[in-house]
Amino acid sequence: MIVVVGRETDAGVQALLQRWRDSDAALLTPRDLSRAGWAHRPASPAEGRAVVAGRAVAVGEIRGVVAALETLTTRDIAHIVRRDRPYVVAEMYAFLLAWLRTLPCRVLNRPTPQSLAGCGWQREQWVLVADALGIPTVAVCEPTDGSDEHDTAITVTQVADRTLDAPTDTVAAWVVRLAAAAQTSTLVARFRDGSPPRFVSAGVVPDFSRPQVADGVLRWIEGASA
Repeated sequence: MIVVVGRETDAGVQALLQRWRDSDAALLTPRDLSRAGWAHRPASPAEGRAVVAGRAVAVGEIRGVVAALETLTTRDIAHIVRRDRPYVVAEMYAFLLAWLRTLPCRVLNRPTPQSLAGCGWQREQWVLVADALGIPTVAVCEPTDGSDEHDTAITVTQVADRTLDAPTDTVAAWVVRLAAAAQTSTLVARFRDGSPPRFVSAGVVPDFSRPQVADGVLRWIEGASA
C-alpha cells in the first residue's frame, strides 16, 4: 500500500490518487487520526497499525508514504468539540511527526518540527541558503507579493533525480543543489526572469496533479530513484 497524507479537498491529492489507482494508494486524512485502530510502536514501527481511509492496516504493509500535508488546523477536525480543537490539533501534529519519522518505508518528505512535509523553511532561509550556494537571488526586502508578474515567471520542479521546466542547464543545476541543501526529494523553486534569473522562493510540496510529478514520485517510492 502507498499512503498519501492529505486532505480530501486537495485537488492535487485527488489527482494523484486517481493516477495511482492501480498501485494500491489510499488517503490518510486528519479525521483518520481520531479513529480507533492505531498502534504506534517506536521501537519496532513495522509491527504497528495505522488507520487509512477509515480502515486499520498493518504498518508493515505500507511500502511508501507521501506527505502532502504541511500542517494541521482546527478546520481539519470539525468533528471534534470546538473547545478541544486547539489541543487536539497539537497532539495530532506531534503524533504524525513521530509516526512519519519512524516509518521503515520511504517517506516523501520526512517531517520536521516546522512542517509535516519536509524542512518547512521560510522564504528568508531559502534565500539565505540559495545565496550561500552562489545562486542569484531577489533580496528579501524586495516585494514578492505576486503583484509583479516577473516574480515567479520561472517555476522549476525537482522530483527525485528529475528536473522539470528548467529554462537552462544552469538553472537546473541550481535547483538540484538547493534540493540537496534542503535534504528534500521534491522542490518547487521560483525565479524572477532576467539575465540571469534570480531566485525568489521555494517550497517542497509539488503540484501532484501533474503526471510527470506523480510518475516521478511513484518511481522514487518503488526504489527506481535514490
